[in-house]
Amino acid sequence: MSNAYWIWREEPALQNETARFRRTFSLTEKPKTANITISAHHYFKLWVNGKRVNGISSPAPSVFQKHKLTLTYEITDLLTEGENVLAFTVLWLDGGAQNRTRGCAGLYFRMEAELSDSVVTVCSDEHCRCSGVSEYIPHLPMREKRELTGSTRVDLSRIEKDWDKPGFDDSGWEKAVISPAEYLVGELIPQEIPDGEVKEEWQPELIHTEKDFRL
Repeated sequence: MSNAYWIWREEPALQNETARFRRTFSLTEKPKTANITISAHHYFKLWVNGKRVNGISSPAPSVFQKHKLTLTYEITDLLTEGENVLAFTVLWLDGGAQNRTRGCAGLYFRMEAELSDSVVTVCSDEHCRCSGVSEYIPHLPMREKRELTGSTRVDLSRIEKDWDKPGFDDSGWEKAVISPAEYLVGELIPQEIPDGEVKEEWQPELIHTEKDFRL
């Protein structure tokens, strides 16, 4: 049986940094049922074959050294026969702010898909690919003295088109490594409160351009 590990990039994470992860796999048929259980330090977003799955601020804050909360999603209808991809964006805030502990950056997941005559298991391990570049500008300052919230600035030109879909060539990405979180995280416990929900999405519009403006 495959084992799931806490993973990250080989380069240590700095404050308010986001990394992307991909795990491709093939299925011989569309599964009867499929579920994925995930945790991250601190927060993650999940796409399956290019479709966004979870809400926001997942998982809820917890004490890193005692336990981490997990969320489980039913993804049967998002999987298909042939190549599939699980894609993640993971935010590491760092700092010792209220409602979170320092710990270390990491992503953990385990997917099980039931086929007609077998069960396919796909886990977070060194077969995952990762990138330290995301649409989020890294290492921006925290918003307040208590360091509850990281500043956010987005530049979509920083990421490759269709990186979260099957067929994308991630051979130029890094190989994920085992995170120190593997040896530090306490018990994994299912989160009881509902996942954060996306109520509305909007597309920003350019309303003004400043000459020689730089991000």
